[in-house]
Amino acid sequence: MNRELLAIVFLQIFLCIPWVSFSDVREQPMIIGNIESSVALRYSATEDSYETDYPLYATVGFVYETETLESFISIDYIGELALGETYLLGGTEYSHIKIGYYDELWGTGYALSPLDEVNPRDERYPQNVFYRTRYAPVPTFRMTLGKEVRYTQIALSHTYTGEIQAIEDTELRVRAAWQREGSTAGLGFVRRLGAPPPLFFINAKSENRKNTVWMELVWEHRTEAADLWSFVLGIKKRFQSSEVYAEYVLDRSKPSLFFFEELLQIHPIAQFNLRTFVHIPDFSSAFNGCIRLTVNPYLEFSPGVYVFFGKEGKYFSPLQGDNNNTLYLKLAYTMK
Repeated sequence: MNRELLAIVFLQIFLCIPWVSFSDVREQPMIIGNIESSVALRYSATEDSYETDYPLYATVGFVYETETLESFISIDYIGELALGETYLLGGTEYSHIKIGYYDELWGTGYALSPLDEVNPRDERYPQNVFYRTRYAPVPTFRMTLGKEVRYTQIALSHTYTGEIQAIEDTELRVRAAWQREGSTAGLGFVRRLGAPPPLFFINAKSENRKNTVWMELVWEHRTEAADLWSFVLGIKKRFQSSEVYAEYVLDRSKPSLFFFEELLQIHPIAQFNLRTFVHIPDFSSAFNGCIRLTVNPYLEFSPGVYVFFGKEGKYFSPLQGDNNNTLYLKLAYTMK
């Protein structure tokens, strides 16, 4: 099913539901969205040249919500107009059905999640580590059954390029989850229909007022090659005027990464954000530093920089992909 047809189907579903009455509405229909415009000066090490770019990212969405129904339709602009996250959700928080065009993210990793990487990447964004968690929405059906303490989820997703030709093009995900007093845990598997379960996972997260810790373990079973293991262990520490994140990532048996982030409140309207990736075996690294200035609750201005270090062949080499050293000015407006 192509995107245009999917959009028409959901518009028809939304407009033709006969059992929703205005007395059930918790919130009036709302329009939400955001727009982000940048001016960037990039240095391409492969071509030994500088270039300017003016990327524009925008999303506009329409939300309608009742006690037992949520409908969301959105349109994205990233170089061209396209259908964004769009879905219909009916039921309660822990017993419901959700169908539409969206990301199904079950990972607990902060900077990187090997489990979430089963989702296709949104190729409209730059090909570097700072945009690695930008996933493309896909046709997905999810069913959740259970209660607040424990519940089970079953999801069917089309995560492959091209149109769905057969049931084998669909990916099945199953997990059982538990949660209590700020802690959650889950285990399950992901498989392509018609094939043995190729990926099993277990993850957990615990949070209190000052600290958050999380882990994720993924075993990817392969019949014609060696199995792959992935592991994530992270911690978040809250201080009076700052937050610090640290995370160790072993991604599908590749050499490991260390991630560090610090959010420092330097003024009531200003925040300094520094993100650092280090490839432990060769110590190639990537940095993103910026100052976020909040003009008002809707408008934010951010001057910043992306910097990559590493010789040719290294993980974060400026000679690979879109690892371009960049100086940028970013202006973001959010409509709530």
